[in-house]
Amino acid sequence: MKKMLFLFLSCISFAFAEGKIQIAVMELVPKDVSVSIASTVTDLIRNDLFNTGKYVVLDRSNLDKVLKEQSFQMTGCTTTDCAVEIGKILNMKQMVVGSIGKIGSTFYLNLRIVDVETGQMITSVSEACGMDSELAALSKYASQKLAGLEVKKEFVNDDPVRSPVSSGGMLGKNAGTTKRKKIEAKTAEDIALRSILIPGRGQIENGQDLKGYAILTGEVLAIGATVYTYLLHEQAVADYTNAVAGSDFNALVKKETDLRNLNTISFWTAVGIWAFGVADPFIFGVQNQQGFSMKQNNDGIQLAYKIKF
Repeated sequence: MKKMLFLFLSCISFAFAEGKIQIAVMELVPKDVSVSIASTVTDLIRNDLFNTGKYVVLDRSNLDKVLKEQSFQMTGCTTTDCAVEIGKILNMKQMVVGSIGKIGSTFYLNLRIVDVETGQMITSVSEACGMDSELAALSKYASQKLAGLEVKKEFVNDDPVRSPVSSGGMLGKNAGTTKRKKIEAKTAEDIALRSILIPGRGQIENGQDLKGYAILTGEVLAIGATVYTYLLHEQAVADYTNAVAGSDFNALVKKETDLRNLNTISFWTAVGIWAFGVADPFIFGVQNQQGFSMKQNNDGIQLAYKIKF
């Protein structure tokens, strides 16, 4: 009798929700997180799905009440088939199933919607965040994406190897993710122009950090050596000019000559490094991509680090 009354009231409430989908959210499966966290995020998802305006969401108390009257045990019910069976008991159109886990300091939320009538998955979302304080924002973002809404992320994805993936799970069949350094200087001319004023800057902004910093460091050292040997040479000239009778003029001349030669070498070294930085992109080409990349295809996951010196 209680079940019939509940279903009757449910039908009346659903009648006023024309165009909205009747949906229930199963408890998330916890993976290396506490049951309380999984339960809390499950409640957040129910609320967030309701707030999308696309669903009539069955609340936890009514879900537990009906299943208790039917003597249905939720324990161990983690499969799609089980979710479909519960959906039929609850007279739902769709069911949300998923899990929440943690690897290191990163939380992963995986959700999918299952059609109760066909048992087929309609859509799925996999998202990640870097802190437990962002779980509420993560739930809201994932729920809105699950509902097919265009939303702006309000939290930081702290996943070191992938960006958010949807419609197919964390590493779906067609999922491909990359994390790359942004390339500012994209052509040889861009690199050359940037390196004219600051040697190595063009290479750095093209993603060739190792080469760029090597050029910059070499230029700074060469310029420093040029200035230092110039000052020493000027002092040597002053010493020779002010030398008194009896001084070792040969030694003074040799010192002045050696310092002049060192100054010349340092100067042309600085010029050479500068010229190399400008000519490098035209000689050795341009780096188009750099960074860690992780791609998923039918052959599995390929992890590579691309770098060009």
